[in-house]
Amino acid sequence: MGSSDQDRHQLGDSEPVGLAILAALEDASRQSMAERERAIEAAHILSDRLRAAEGHAKQLETEIEGFRQRAFAVEKWLVRIQAEIQNKFLIQPSPVGASASRG
Repeated sequence: MGSSDQDRHQLGDSEPVGLAILAALEDASRQSMAERERAIEAAHILSDRLRAAEGHAKQLETEIEGFRQRAFAVEKWLVRIQAEIQNKFLIQPSPVGASASRG
């Protein structure tokens, strides 16, 4: 047997091991690709949910601003009503007290 026959014989013995390694690498590659696809799909779903949440938050902020404006308008009315009550009912001098002091 020559040296090339010995090399082929030694390579022949390692061929099943090499094929097993290649098969394991192929399997790892498929699993990695599947994981990558799942991660991309999850990222898209989360991105869609985030956009929806941002839209909802913007809608709520708009509603809050509307409520603030309404509360401000109501507060102005309450101040006006309070002033009217004070002017008409609480601050007017009593006619009885005025004639008693003249007497």
